[in-house]
Amino acid sequence: MVECTFVWGVPLMDVILDSNRILADPRLKGNHFSELFIYLRRTNSSWVVPAIVFHEATAKYARELHSRAERARSAWRQMWHFSMEQEEPFPDIDVANELRNFKRRIVRPAPRVRVSLY
Repeated sequence: MVECTFVWGVPLMDVILDSNRILADPRLKGNHFSELFIYLRRTNSSWVVPAIVFHEATAKYARELHSRAERARSAWRQMWHFSMEQEEPFPDIDVANELRNFKRRIVRPAPRVRVSLY
């Protein structure tokens, strides 16, 4: 049997997303997340993030960030190899800081959105 709690005639529903949905929009700023956060605020529901999803998303994010940085660095070298100008150094990407920011974004994705990590 499923119990359902209602607020203003709207059923409360905690939402769990797979890590792939999170990684499809790691800034959590697209329309899908905007609508989700509006719903969660309106119904006083929570975004539930299981530990396995949190760890999988952060690990995949770190790998993808490293991969994209390497591809960008390679493209940067190729561009300067072809250019007549003096080569500029590739900007450093602080992967550890980016990962910290990603974790913070999951924990506090938007104002007044409750997140439950378990």
